[in-house]
Amino acid sequence: MPPPPAVDEVIDGAEQAAGKTLNGAQTQSLITVMSQLSSGVLTEGQAINIIATAIGVTKEEARAIIEGD
Repeated sequence: MPPPPAVDEVIDGAEQAAGKTLNGAQTQSLITVMSQLSSGVLTEGQAINIIATAIGVTKEEARAIIEGD
């Protein structure tokens, strides 16, 4: 069963920001961070830092991924 479109959109945005296809670990990390952000486990700043490090993008690109830009 494919993930919901919202997850696909986040992954597509992350791949565009990173300029590469994400590997399985990067994809899982991104999904986990987004889930933790939406549930309040992580702050937006923490999520930005983790995403930037995990997939190799700038903090500005990570913020855009979170915001869906």
